Amino acid sequence: DYWHKGQWYRMLPLFEAVEWLQPAYILVWSVGAWHMSYNIAAEVPTPQEKQYWYQQGIEFLKKGLSYPFNANKYDLYFELGWTYYNKGKDYPNAVKYLEKAIKYPHPEVIDDALAHAYEKNGQIDKAIKHWEFIRDNYPAFFDIANRMLYDLKTKGKATP
Repeated sequence: DYWHKGQWYRMLPLFEAVEWLQPAYILVWSVGAWHMSYNIAAEVPTPQEKQYWYQQGIEFLKKGLSYPFNANKYDLYFELGWTYYNKGKDYPNAVKYLEKAIKYPHPEVIDDALAHAYEKNGQIDKAIKHWEFIRDNYPAFFDIANRMLYDLKTKGKATP
């Protein structure tokens, strides 16, 4: 009900209660952090408050990763990498956490995100190698990988 009414602040104690009772429940960490970094940050009026809530979401994800049973799965590494990439435009940290995510069984889209993060971080050679890996290992991504490789090799930058 709080979610649908946009009452993000009222959700925070609920996230804290669930994470205290069920710290292995990955969804509480990812949804809680998303609401902090995206929804609450979008609603507050000042840049300082936006940055504060973005950082609160980051810290919430890192807290989730501090539990050993969460640190051996891709999920929270991906969420952290994606938040750095998409919300923070912090590409070095995006690469750092997306690289950790692919160390564990993960969906193909995580590799796609990492290849884009390499490019945004100026690591064109790594982006090319990763798109080659994607092209050779994930048939569903064959066409997009070839397009990205063409753009990176001819223009030095891929088309989104």
